[in-house]
Amino acid sequence: MPNQGLTTTWGAEEWSAYILEHLTTASVLLRSGCRGVPITGRIAHVPRTLTDGQASWTAEGTEIASSAPTADELVLTPKALKNVVALSNESVADAPVDELQAVGDALVRSIGAALDTKALSADVATAISPAGLLSLALTAQTGGTTVLDSYISAAGKIQAVGGLPGAIYLNAADMTALRLVKGGTGLNSYVLQPDAQAAGAEKLAGCIFYPTPALPAGTAVVADPSQIVVGVRQDAEVRFSVDQRFSADATMARVVCRVDVGVNDFRGVVKVTA
Repeated sequence: MPNQGLTTTWGAEEWSAYILEHLTTASVLLRSGCRGVPITGRIAHVPRTLTDGQASWTAEGTEIASSAPTADELVLTPKALKNVVALSNESVADAPVDELQAVGDALVRSIGAALDTKALSADVATAISPAGLLSLALTAQTGGTTVLDSYISAAGKIQAVGGLPGAIYLNAADMTALRLVKGGTGLNSYVLQPDAQAAGAEKLAGCIFYPTPALPAGTAVVADPSQIVVGVRQDAEVRFSVDQRFSADATMARVVCRVDVGVNDFRGVVKVTA
């Protein structure tokens, strides 16, 4: 197991496990249980089944009818997310280990935020960045993002096709409006209650709410997280170098991560709007 703190060697190996742990925390998509697919090449072709086929009741000794599953592939092309910061050598020498790890935390949070912002956008794919989930042909649910019924109906659409809805991604303003929904006129009890198994986590229709600035108010996503695929060719990795800023007596800290995002079964992801 690699050392999870900074050492005098300042090598990538000492940081890799530390960064992996905190990238999951920094990104709501990864924290919610989206399916990670490790990628070793430039492009990954991930086989996926579209139907299960259909078994049929058959008399003994008669030919069995064939109803084979249909399939295609999900193509993932990891793109690079990067960030860099300069640190004075004096501050590095004087800082305790936990303060230096805060630099890694900040760099990884920037990667997690950028991943969520792109993945939950309506942006189309470019040569340097993946397409956002909202640019895809997702199932639609209207009714508004500050109405609990919208999320219950969206979760029901996923369950109707055999999915397991488990996550609701929404803007913090919409989350606040939902928290203020009371049980009835004149009552002071609120409808949403924290999940007893996860401190502070509100649930509805089996889904945990994940507030995120990556989505604008008025747009939310209900999902079976296992149907959102995050292809990772290079886990977020922090490296240090004293060479580039040698004349300035500074050390450069750099984080690099290569990822792509896709959907396995579009029926497992529902876009909620007004």
